[in-house]
Amino acid sequence: ESHEVKIDSAPFASGGCRDAFHCRFRDSNGQWGPKMVAKKYMRSEAFLEDYICAHYAHECAVRFNERRPPKRVDYLVPNQILTLRDVNYSIERFLEGDWVKHNNIFGMILSNRRTPDAFSHFSYLYSNRRFIILDVQGAGETFTDPAVVSVDVGRFGYTDTGLKGIRDFFKNHKCNEVCRALG
Repeated sequence: ESHEVKIDSAPFASGGCRDAFHCRFRDSNGQWGPKMVAKKYMRSEAFLEDYICAHYAHECAVRFNERRPPKRVDYLVPNQILTLRDVNYSIERFLEGDWVKHNNIFGMILSNRRTPDAFSHFSYLYSNRRFIILDVQGAGETFTDPAVVSVDVGRFGYTDTGLKGIRDFFKNHKCNEVCRALG
């Protein structure tokens, strides 16, 4: 089945791994759907790395939410691939609201919000201290583009800074009431 797609010619955001473009799809009734994001990767293997990391982050979010934190979190998982002129894009829904990056792969805490860093801390414990979800960013409590930083540096791609990233996060992280509420 073919669909019409509109994709902006210039990215609305760029990072070290990908460019992000607004896009929309027209349904079979001729109606344009909601605003989506098409992510174009700078390295071909980065799509698979992102997909795997998103699944790990989503699984951790499900387990985090089972503990009934004060605020639930969600992770977007790219669920479509779009190929235009031999270029692959991953597609996910557009997050409305103010975009905030809460921490990064170098262990820096970048916001004063408690839930995102408690989520990172939780992910480390949930994984039996094998990995941590960092690069927590998004709008509200919905996040995207996670990095999985593991004890095996590079296992989850080039954003996996290994034990140094994990140690640096815990040097900067201050446990808060969300961490304590999770047990």
